[in-house]
Amino acid sequence: MKNNSEKAIKSGFWYVVSNVLIRAIGIITAPVYTRLLSTADTGYANNFNNDVAMITVVTCLCLIYSVGRAKIDFSEEFDKYMSSIQTLSSTFGLIVLIIVMIFTPAGGMNGYSRILIFLMFAYLVIYPSIDYMQYKYRFEYRYKENIRISVIITVTTVLLSIGLILLMPSAKGTAKILGTVLPSAAVGLWCYFNLLKSGRTLYNKKYWRYALRIGIPMIPHGLAMIVLASIDTQMIKSMCGFSDAGL
Repeated sequence: MKNNSEKAIKSGFWYVVSNVLIRAIGIITAPVYTRLLSTADTGYANNFNNDVAMITVVTCLCLIYSVGRAKIDFSEEFDKYMSSIQTLSSTFGLIVLIIVMIFTPAGGMNGYSRILIFLMFAYLVIYPSIDYMQYKYRFEYRYKENIRISVIITVTTVLLSIGLILLMPSAKGTAKILGTVLPSAAVGLWCYFNLLKSGRTLYNKKYWRYALRIGIPMIPHGLAMIVLASIDTQMIKSMCGFSDAGL
């Protein structure tokens, strides 16, 4: 018990330090983005991120909320549990991707091209694995690995976003989206295969039922938090356009 308490305190300390540093990077780079992007480009990229956050709540079935309790109930089978719910999440995300692409017009929708819509939903198949891996590390007090993932994503996102914006001057909003999505997608793939490798479980009825019983009732809660955080931007975009949303 004492050893776990020491690990928890040490992990908490370094999580605070890493969060401060990551937020500092965001503050430092904000003026860079405002100089490189127009208000319309900023609104376009931010609206994409808001849509991703909202849709993720549904496509991942909020299974992440089951992880903390599962660490207690399946302590000896935790790796198998994580591998199994990851498969459930990605399978459902893939089904949603197929359905969306069938009904998406050739010209795209909601201001996005068909290619960007495909990228969004393909990204949502992989992205939840980052959360699964970080939650796994968190409950195992492996703060170094957890912080490493956050730092890698933050730094590569900034560098790639700025690089793509400079290389794609006629499509800066799309460049910012790609700079955000590609690093997370790469890390997500790494997390996906590592969780699969450690758990070696694609399907387990017991794990799936357990996760769904906890996750599905949490979907309205997850959606409510995202809506409260972004409803103003969504409304401005719908009524006034991406430029005003960027402001």
